[in-house]
Amino acid sequence: MKEKKLYKIVFIILILTFIDCFDGEFARVSGKTSELGAKLDFYTDCVRSLYFLYLMLKLFINKNQALLLSIIIHIIYLNNKYKYKKN
Repeated sequence: MKEKKLYKIVFIILILTFIDCFDGEFARVSGKTSELGAKLDFYTDCVRSLYFLYLMLKLFINKNQALLLSIIIHIIYLNNKYKYKKN
């Protein structure tokens, strides 16, 4: 039962990711991009990827460790992303 619920959540996250990709592309093609939209897209992407990572880690380790590890991994990823973006 628990695994079935987890698969449903993962499936929903994947669908939302797919929709998010089309949303951004549609905004660019239609010329309706904005700085606020870009920031909202970035933050929702961060939350979604953090949650997805947490769900995957939760399959292998306990909830508290999964949450802590997913936050650490996400911070390292974002730090590296911006370090290389500046150069």
